[in-house]
Amino acid sequence: QVLRVDRVGRHDNFFELGGDSILTLQIIARARKRGLRFTPRELMERQTVAAVAAVTSQDANPMAGAPPVVAPSDAAAPFAPIPVQTWFFEQAFEDIHHWNQSLLLSATEVVEPARVQQAVEALVAHHEALRLSFELGADGRWSLTSQSSGQPVFEQIDLSSARDVGAAITDAADRAQRSLSLGRPFKAVWMDLGKGGASRLLLTAHHLVVDGVSWRVILEDLQTVYQQLREGRSPDLPPATTPFRDWSAVLARYADSAESRAELPFWQSVVGPAEPPLPGVAEGNNTVADARTVATSLGEARTEQLLGDVPQAYGTRIDEVLLTALARTLCAWDGRESVLVELEGHGREDHRFDGIDLSRTVGWFTSLYPVRLAPGDVQRERGGSPGHRLKSIKEQLRQVPHKGVGYGVLRYLSTEGRMLSDGAYPQVTFNYLGQFDQSFDADSVWQLARESAGQERAPGSRRRTWLSVDADVHCGELRVRWTYSAAAHDEVTVQGLARRFLDELEDLIEYCLSGERGVTPSDFPLARLTQAQIDGLPLSWERLADLYPLSPMQAGMLFHSILEPEGTAYVNQLRLDLEGLDAARFKAAWQMALDRHEVLRTGFVYGETPLQWVARSVDLPLVEYDWRDRADLVAALDALARAERERGFDLAEPPLMRLVLVQCAAGRHHLVWTRHHLLLDGWSTARLMAEILACHAMQIPAPPRGRYRDYIAWLQGADGVAAENYWRALLADVEEPTRLAAVLKPSADGHGHREHIQVFDAAETARLADFARAERVTVNTLVQAGWALLLQRYTGQASVCFGATTSGRPSDLPDAGEVLGLFINTLPVVARPRPEQRVGDWLRELQAQNIASREHEHAPLFEIQRWAGDKGLGLFDSILVFENYPVDEALSQEWGAMRVSLNENREETNYPMTLTVHHGETLTVGYAFQGSVFSARQIERLAGHYMAVLRALAQAPQGTLGAVEVLSEAERQELNRWGVNEQRYVEVEPVHRL
Repeated sequence: QVLRVDRVGRHDNFFELGGDSILTLQIIARARKRGLRFTPRELMERQTVAAVAAVTSQDANPMAGAPPVVAPSDAAAPFAPIPVQTWFFEQAFEDIHHWNQSLLLSATEVVEPARVQQAVEALVAHHEALRLSFELGADGRWSLTSQSSGQPVFEQIDLSSARDVGAAITDAADRAQRSLSLGRPFKAVWMDLGKGGASRLLLTAHHLVVDGVSWRVILEDLQTVYQQLREGRSPDLPPATTPFRDWSAVLARYADSAESRAELPFWQSVVGPAEPPLPGVAEGNNTVADARTVATSLGEARTEQLLGDVPQAYGTRIDEVLLTALARTLCAWDGRESVLVELEGHGREDHRFDGIDLSRTVGWFTSLYPVRLAPGDVQRERGGSPGHRLKSIKEQLRQVPHKGVGYGVLRYLSTEGRMLSDGAYPQVTFNYLGQFDQSFDADSVWQLARESAGQERAPGSRRRTWLSVDADVHCGELRVRWTYSAAAHDEVTVQGLARRFLDELEDLIEYCLSGERGVTPSDFPLARLTQAQIDGLPLSWERLADLYPLSPMQAGMLFHSILEPEGTAYVNQLRLDLEGLDAARFKAAWQMALDRHEVLRTGFVYGETPLQWVARSVDLPLVEYDWRDRADLVAALDALARAERERGFDLAEPPLMRLVLVQCAAGRHHLVWTRHHLLLDGWSTARLMAEILACHAMQIPAPPRGRYRDYIAWLQGADGVAAENYWRALLADVEEPTRLAAVLKPSADGHGHREHIQVFDAAETARLADFARAERVTVNTLVQAGWALLLQRYTGQASVCFGATTSGRPSDLPDAGEVLGLFINTLPVVARPRPEQRVGDWLRELQAQNIASREHEHAPLFEIQRWAGDKGLGLFDSILVFENYPVDEALSQEWGAMRVSLNENREETNYPMTLTVHHGETLTVGYAFQGSVFSARQIERLAGHYMAVLRALAQAPQGTLGAVEVLSEAERQELNRWGVNEQRYVEVEPVHRL
């Protein structure tokens, strides 16, 4: 409805469909009426229905008032004006009361004046801003106070006998415009034209209490209340959002913040350079009485292209396209390289502040701020790419912090920012008012009247700038009005500027329709790239949806995958046996998952800084085989799985996963799912499989509530200094790397990736768990302690180190537990078990270290090893993974008629030894090792020693670590035999005689 398009797809981009920040507020307001809650920021950042749905909540009663999100304001207390109002009072206009905005409406049906009056009075009671009064205090400061409702605001005028109806309407409107005061800033005038004509309703308000967005709210509420009254119901409007007075308080606090002061250098750079005057008579008058307007329009067909097609070329907003044309026009006027332009923003940047919602608040929120625009290649004969100009202006505008709200806050509300008033100020104002058609639905009672609404400003009031360029979309056409002072510029000159502007706009539209595409740094802020770096990426812009850096674990995996491109490290594979599968539903479930989760559409580009990119869409990489008649089915499936693993992936081309579905018999299938570990950790793998199986069982999953990019953004805000200090201190006691492979002789003929499985039965598992509970430690701590002690006994090192995999999901990242992606990280565990230490004390000491390390678990391992110095190069060659969400638990649930069983779950790292521990009814330890480093016999023996250590620890909590026995009875007896020299060599000389 708001975008006025026939269809909006789940993944269609809001801005590419012609959306803008003003339409954002309309969408928010309409969504609230339907009980849907999301913020303007979420819509502006996520930009698609699917992404916004993931963060949308639903109210059971949409019309009920929301709980207060800020401290309740004192409705009777005076409060300070916001920056734009402070600017107004600084102008010291002679007729300060006559500076209005207004709408003249005509009814589309017969209306009752009494109901109109009731509706207007309900509006005034509902919107505090329409009841504000303004007073100048003895200290020279203005303050705002809210008046009680019930003051007369509705006036009826009988124009039924007027001979010249148009003149009579204009005359009445002029009188109404002059009648407002700073104590009564709003009025509604009903002009009765008699039975033969549709009467008029004039709504006029001092600009101090309304802006363009406010009028949309007022019109919508007027329509709603009138309809309710006509149906015999009492007025019932949606709950009011944050009061204007609270916004004043928020901005005052912001003015005194370090964040606002950090903006000051940017604004100084904008207004610091002198701005040469534009051509014209600089000493001419510039009042409302001197103002003249040249009006132009683009045409309906071109406007449709501007709104719908142009944004898709370079991801631009409509105002950015218009400002590109304007900057070229103004710079070409006198050959300058850049021009200072004042922009009018809607100012409702409530997403910057927690608990603030201005989507339905009436008031004057406008932010006025300068921008310096340099379009480049100003003269047409010098050529140049329209695409380059668009990208350049787009980036210049997006460098403006927080949509310019900070400029007014600094200049008018802070002491440090007062210096901005001494800088250069623009001579041109630009304001894009959006698509005004959206305020009048097809069934609306009201429409804009054709007559003049009267003179809104006092003739003697000074105008802010020499040229004012206002654009909006009305009746499907872009309208552009150039308002100038006749005392400074002549009409021919301004008409020439208006024509050049339309020519520039036509060139931009034509260029964007030619199929050109491009992106800019602001499209991918997490990547932190320059335009040159982006242009050098080997990516298709049509396919590119997002671009951002890697997580620490991803960076390590990518390094090893590039180092050994033919290897199978980090190529994971899950094999399932499925009975009762519907192949069509199964494929649809996987395609839905690819569409829902960006991480499944992710590829990787290498370079100085590796990046991951998200494709807009990918096809499901699934092939099917019918092997029902194969006699060698088991061997063939194993060979197929091995070939899929060894086939590898082109890491730059998503999706980095493949599915092979083999029908083995009637109603029985075998799935081979091969994917790169770069995409998913174990937790995510289990959640994804559960989602797939639920979809196959016709259970529609809830929308994803987070994205992997949110985690990357969180990482960029993490405290790197604190992490460095922690890891340097922890690793200070490490004398040398702990390398198990250096102790055991490498296997002579081993190769490939091998595995040994060790299972503690249910009774023994329970004893270990009971022991850990009694010692107030986790089973994870216990198994880590056993491995650390075993490493010490094998290597003889006083201090040992191994890697432990952590979940990596930040507790302060919303919905982190729901997001698919690679969150895990491998961190060093440093242990210095002393023989005299008691078992229980040491376990708690190790657990305390783990807890402390969790506070800094997002540091990249390569950085941690660098902080350790020379001794940190390859700190360990074994890692321990404690699984807390294994895949087989997800598979064991009920999934409708289908039965699922795990055939094999294969995960391979680049480490010589990886222990994977699963704690369920039994404790299972998987020893995944490189056959070229360890032999099966060595690992079998090592596993026996590990079991012995865990048993010994659990049996003697008060015993000392030195008493923990590793060797079995048979091994001890063998050592004793080796210590006895049974053979005598009587003929050999003793050593001391040689």
